[in-house]
Amino acid sequence: MKLNNNIKIIEDYISNGNEDNCLFINQVNDEIACFYEYIIKKIALNKNTKIANCATSDQYLDASNDLFQKKTIYIYYLTNTKKIQEIASGGNPKIILTDYKNYKKFVTKYKCLSGYDFEKDLNYFFKEILKIDNKDLIDFCLSYPFFSLSEETKYMISKDNYVKDTKLNISDSSILEIRKEAFQMKMNRSNLKNFLDILKKEVIYKKFSFLAY
Repeated sequence: MKLNNNIKIIEDYISNGNEDNCLFINQVNDEIACFYEYIIKKIALNKNTKIANCATSDQYLDASNDLFQKKTIYIYYLTNTKKIQEIASGGNPKIILTDYKNYKKFVTKYKCLSGYDFEKDLNYFFKEILKIDNKDLIDFCLSYPFFSLSEETKYMISKDNYVKDTKLNISDSSILEIRKEAFQMKMNRSNLKNFLDILKKEVIYKKFSFLAY
């Protein structure tokens, strides 16, 4: 089924995921995958849906144990075809972010969207869903999609004084490296203490970043 754009596909899936048990996203790379996870969680929040990151097929078997009976959709980052087949055939709604090779394998069987459209999706999401039409913010997030959440947060704190971080250098930015490391640790379900230490580092750098405005 093809809808008007990828954002509408995600909205439709989160609303009706019990009928369509699996949504595939061609993640393209880690940075774009981070953007799609961000918008999935933003949309789910408005639809009273819980999003859970999973590393193994066993983790979605206890979906009925949610205390508040929220519908739960599970996110997986997978490139192993056999594991994808195992999880996709399960009975709970889930979103699988994968590489282009597996995306092509499953595109005729499941509802799918391509991360190569992320620029169009990012523009649509900020302008139509978040009602943020700030060219500096959107251009910055198009270059660094993994900063979408932090830039949105910064903009909402001070809309009139929002300034993009012109000092960010892709080759030596400490916060960029921290964000990439945190994202990889989350994907790999790393030790919780180590993951929290990384998040603390990001908070420290963000505080210094805010002082510049």
